[in-house]
Amino acid sequence: MKILLLLLLTLSIGCEAKLFDNDNRQITAKNQVFAQLGRVKNFDISSFREDTVVTNIDPNYSKALQYTLTFSYEDSTNKNINNKAFVFFTPDGKSVIKTEIIK
Repeated sequence: MKILLLLLLTLSIGCEAKLFDNDNRQITAKNQVFAQLGRVKNFDISSFREDTVVTNIDPNYSKALQYTLTFSYEDSTNKNINNKAFVFFTPDGKSVIKTEIIK
């Protein structure tokens, strides 16, 4: 019984670490986009698509993780803007390579 409990505990801890990494990357991607926009109001993420593997983003990396975000905000004239952004992470997902906002 103790072995079964230990096995279940080990498996659950391993799953939590992966989920935490995904959540952390989502927060980092959101913060990267928000920082590039400057002073905007009512910033809202409407969708995320994550962990798409892409190539040829940076000569230092053969592959990168791509997060695609669709978002909206109000600019200084109170006009509602809808955009899309791509945030590229290193293959291990721990650092941002670059952020592109498509206007």
